[in-house]
Amino acid sequence: MKRLLQYLAFGLLSLSAAAALSSSSCGGASSNDPEVVPELSTDKEELAASYEATELTVNVTANCEWGVSSGATDWCTVSPSGGLSGSSTVKVSLTENFTRDARETVLTFRFGSARKTMNVKQECKEDGVNIPAGYKLVWQDEFNTSGSSTPDSDKWWYETGSSGWGNNELQNYVADGMYNGVKIAEVSDGTLKITARKIGGKVQSVRMNTKESWTYGYFEARLKLPKGKGTWPAFWMMPKNYHSWPADGEIDIMEEVGYNPEYVSSSIHCTAYNHPKNTQKTHEFLLKGAQSEFHTYALEWTAEKMDFIFDGEVHLTFKNDGKGNLGKLWKQFPVTHEKKNEESGKDQRNDDEIDPCVGQKSPCHTGILSVFKADKVRDKGLHCAHLPKHIDGKRFGKLVHSDEKNKNPRKNVDH
Repeated sequence: MKRLLQYLAFGLLSLSAAAALSSSSCGGASSNDPEVVPELSTDKEELAASYEATELTVNVTANCEWGVSSGATDWCTVSPSGGLSGSSTVKVSLTENFTRDARETVLTFRFGSARKTMNVKQECKEDGVNIPAGYKLVWQDEFNTSGSSTPDSDKWWYETGSSGWGNNELQNYVADGMYNGVKIAEVSDGTLKITARKIGGKVQSVRMNTKESWTYGYFEARLKLPKGKGTWPAFWMMPKNYHSWPADGEIDIMEEVGYNPEYVSSSIHCTAYNHPKNTQKTHEFLLKGAQSEFHTYALEWTAEKMDFIFDGEVHLTFKNDGKGNLGKLWKQFPVTHEKKNEESGKDQRNDDEIDPCVGQKSPCHTGILSVFKADKVRDKGLHCAHLPKHIDGKRFGKLVHSDEKNKNPRKNVDH
């Protein structure tokens, strides 16, 4: 019994010592010392950045534990999300602003029961589009939806079919931008991407058309073109109420065929001028970087003529001779709509000159044949986008001229 009491006494002494140690380690100050007030300061009061993806820094000094959060984690993130007493650096990462509007959010620093906020502002990307005098923007697609989606069904419709389309084309054109759940036409990261894919042993692609149609205007797209023999990206116009070719007319604003990379062309087809007669009006030239960079392709169309404009320079002019030998080219195009598609074609060259990943001659290990990209499409009456090895587009739209006359003459080449 005596030994048991000794053990109990020893246990009480141990607990008492632990309590004393705990008391003396709590800041080393007596209960009469004033309470420390949490404080936090930053070397910046706000952050500002251009539209490009970037990383900014904020130096934080605090006398206590703290945390920080972003009010828009989809485009503005912070690391680390907090720290301890002393000095720390917070990295603020901004994604590229593909939208047409500047954006703003708030960083919130928390320390004790206090809060400190910091505004973060990011500019939008300037279009760099020179709108001709007398025009106004009447239609556009900027491809600015968040996440990944198919193109806006209120603006676009799809032609579907197979069997070559009269050009011995290898691909099938699918509906709604999808094939068996796989996106063939995809809007993401501020661009439209039309991707030719080999699925089930066959090439699947898309032929997209604007639901609206126009006569006369300024039509423009910013595009990056695909790579590979057998590819055939195009930005072109056909009558909405189409009956027969070439009598109904065709306006090819931009075409490129993969066996002749980065040689881009514009063409007109109608009753008098078409390629079966070898009389079509066309002009082709080397545009370096067409497959690796976005370039702007445009048509200015009035009652008197058509100017085909690449990167701001007129490279082909086609005049309305007023003699009626152009078929319905000027008569029926009041119901013209714009088309964008990625073709895999045999008629470009013989079958042996098609790359293995384009067409059906051999398996494509990745399943991705080519991608055509568009950045924007507009009509001033119209403006269009960019396309690459996918068809990748950023901009598409239309402008309409106030009096249908060319008030901004340019140096041009007549054909």
